[in-house]
Amino acid sequence: MRALSEYMIAAFTASLIAGIGERIAPAGMKKYVTFIASLMLLIYLFTPIKSLGEELFHFADDVMENEEIEAPSAGAYDEVLALSRKKAEESIQKHLVERFRTQDSVAVSLTMEMKENGTILLTHISLKLSQRDMPFAEDIETYLEETFHTETSIDTSYGG
Repeated sequence: MRALSEYMIAAFTASLIAGIGERIAPAGMKKYVTFIASLMLLIYLFTPIKSLGEELFHFADDVMENEEIEAPSAGAYDEVLALSRKKAEESIQKHLVERFRTQDSVAVSLTMEMKENGTILLTHISLKLSQRDMPFAEDIETYLEETFHTETSIDTSYGG
């Protein structure tokens, strides 16, 4: 708090001196004195921001030196992949039931892989349809292949 009050007193003193300098300057030099005084005050007012920024960078460096960042384990990637597969299968199944009015007996199975950069790639979609949903098989297959740009296979021996 003391540093802040000292800074404010110094800023007030500097602006007071700048004002006096502008008043006593000759008429032809007045605009130059005003410009220089304003520039100096502006620089003085931004000095704490500069030092604050430098301290933040030093703090960040200290934190990075003291903290060891561990790479995620292979198990974490497998968990993310499994959860992504489960959510995507549920979503596709729900969407097919709504879009094609299929029965709830549509089973979706996805083949996915995770790239080194963490990107999940859908490589294959397998569907199991009941005999009731067979009329939609070709439309569903075309729709999924166009939507996901991946190979789709349909097994019709599922359900009743």
